[in-house]
Amino acid sequence: MPRKCKDVQIGLEFNLFLLDDGSVYMHGVITQEGSNVLNSWDKLVCISENFVFKQINCGYSHALLIDEEDKIFSFGANIYGQLGIGVGEFDYKAAVAVPVDDVNDGGDKVLMISCGAHFSICYTELGILYYWGML
Repeated sequence: MPRKCKDVQIGLEFNLFLLDDGSVYMHGVITQEGSNVLNSWDKLVCISENFVFKQINCGYSHALLIDEEDKIFSFGANIYGQLGIGVGEFDYKAAVAVPVDDVNDGGDKVLMISCGAHFSICYTELGILYYWGML
């Protein structure tokens, strides 16, 4: 590990590590309908790019993250819409953390996140519960 680890979350065949500097690393493989979204069995891969995260949670083949500004991001497979970024031709996966604009554009702070197998849920400061994907 490049720094001290604050949290570890486990998906089906991948692990996420939240480090004390807010960076997030992944190890393992995320697949969707037989094709790779990301394969990192031989190394740790940083998925956080230029964001600082404070909370992570994993589903079957995707993950949710909350950044230091209380905005929600998602990562991984999206065949069932579990990333919250749409389900168009080019929106079927995210190999790095991407913002969930439909939630973030409201200006509300995201307090809690959770992932099911193929769905995602978040709860905001205004008491709004959002969920998306396949329940």
